[in-house]
Amino acid sequence: MLLVAAFAIDAQQTEFPKLSGPYLGQKPPGLTPEIFAPGIVSSIEANEYAMAFTPDGKEFYFNRGGVGVMVCSLSDTGWTTPAKAPFQKKYKGGAVHIMCHGKRLLMNRFPGVHELKDGEPDSIWALQKTEDGWDHPEFLIAWGMRATSTLDGTI
Repeated sequence: MLLVAAFAIDAQQTEFPKLSGPYLGQKPPGLTPEIFAPGIVSSIEANEYAMAFTPDGKEFYFNRGGVGVMVCSLSDTGWTTPAKAPFQKKYKGGAVHIMCHGKRLLMNRFPGVHELKDGEPDSIWALQKTEDGWDHPEFLIAWGMRATSTLDGTI
């Protein structure tokens, strides 16, 4: 499956539309790259990239250039408007990846937890899922960004 974020054609929306169903109410991904959720996720104001759905399909994370990690959540009334991910208040970073079991979120860089100095490499961190959200960052490796994982948990 392939999801592609790019610039949207129409970002003049003044009201967030009601979205329901999987994939923010969008057409499921196929083999042909397409703009994902134009005007909702993909915009002409910023670059959006590094998208990740939780395994249950109820949370959707993506990076928005100049803002950071954004999240939309599925509730009984539909999908929420994209908002800055709550963990961004405490832990800065980007390029998220949700591991297949949904209990770990991988992300690059964490200024605030580990201040990067000039010339220091980007690094990969893991956040653990708790009852209150994502917390307890763990440093994994320097010199990395945009981590992914296999079904058996190999990063």
